[in-house]
Amino acid sequence: MTKVASARYYDFVETEFGWMGLLATGRGIRRTTLPQPSAGDCVALLGREAHDAEFAPERFVGLKERIDRYFASGETDFDEEAVD
Repeated sequence: MTKVASARYYDFVETEFGWMGLLATGRGIRRTTLPQPSAGDCVALLGREAHDAEFAPERFVGLKERIDRYFASGETDFDEEAVD
């Protein structure tokens, strides 16, 4: 089944600086947040698009690994991450 571009997915990643919110469509990343004190704060910052998005941690595995590497070493790029 092909993912519809208007479908939305979200997840969170915990960094040493706080929680980051991630929101994507079938086309790619649509929105992220800077690190926040809680995952709930991230939902508020992701906006109304997150309210009817599907919680889909599997969609963000690669991005979460790159975010972890970035905060650990600063030597990661995100060039291959599709953006919507």
